[in-house]
Amino acid sequence: MHVTTQPIWDGLNQLKERGVKLRMVTEITNDNISYTKKMMQIAEVRHLKGVRSSFGIADGMQYLDHAISDNNQLSHAIISDVKAIVEAKEYQFETLWNLAIPAEQATIEIEEGIEPSKTEIIQDTKLSISRSVDIIKSTKEEALVIWATSKTFAIGVNTGLAELYTHAIRNGARVRLLIPYGESIEDTTNNLKVAVPPVDIRIADKSLETKITILIVG
Repeated sequence: MHVTTQPIWDGLNQLKERGVKLRMVTEITNDNISYTKKMMQIAEVRHLKGVRSSFGIADGMQYLDHAISDNNQLSHAIISDVKAIVEAKEYQFETLWNLAIPAEQATIEIEEGIEPSKTEIIQDTKLSISRSVDIIKSTKEEALVIWATSKTFAIGVNTGLAELYTHAIRNGARVRLLIPYGESIEDTTNNLKVAVPPVDIRIADKSLETKITILIVG
């Protein structure tokens, strides 16, 4: 963390005094949380688990990359103003920035022992369906499902939704569904209600189709 290197810390403070906007992505841990809080005084900091790169970009025109030796001392640096390189690194930073969470949230989670929030993108369709099934089965309080279309809902009903929702309800969870209007939607919902009477189903206007099925559990 730069706050432990006095010349760099002094330089960052000078930039702040000149009105330069400072943004930083780092991995916040119990070991560096005090340094992170100090950095938060002058910069907008975000936390992303597993960050190992160490580089900086100035005004979208200059790129600095430096390596850190085993004893945490700066060993060498690379500076470039080649446009293609700077743009590529700027894109990399913005990607990390958008994936990261605010440092304020991360420090609270660490200090209060809260399980950190997690965002996971699953590209494999079979794996995403399997994960959704596991999540619903483990639900103890409430499962909210917004179906993408009436067609996807009908496919779900024909492939074991009733059994899945019954399992969740037996665990004490409340199951609520929101389904866009579509062909034969009344028949499909009635079939599910007969099989699982406690499930709460609402039919929305077709214009509210989300194109993706959303699952929220609590």
